[in-house]
Amino acid sequence: MKKTILNKIFALLIFILNLYFIPLTIINTVTTSKAAGFSLLGIAFTFVINLLLVTSALALRKKHSNSLTLLIINFIGSMMGIALLILLISSPLMD
Repeated sequence: MKKTILNKIFALLIFILNLYFIPLTIINTVTTSKAAGFSLLGIAFTFVINLLLVTSALALRKKHSNSLTLLIINFIGSMMGIALLILLISSPLMD
């Protein structure tokens, strides 16, 4: 496949993943108390996935759609996002 097609696929995957991670980041930020260490750690991971929106938006533009660097960043970020999504969905609640 061409780099432009792969860039667009991974960029769209990051946009779809952020439909889950943006509300999760907002909810965790609002409801986290100052003593909750694990919630703050979760915010760090979800915020990194939210920041990938910048690289995916750049990859969708025609000027940067052939960039190998953006392809690598979006690939690693989308795999990290899928892994974190699977972990969050499959793990039981610890309330």
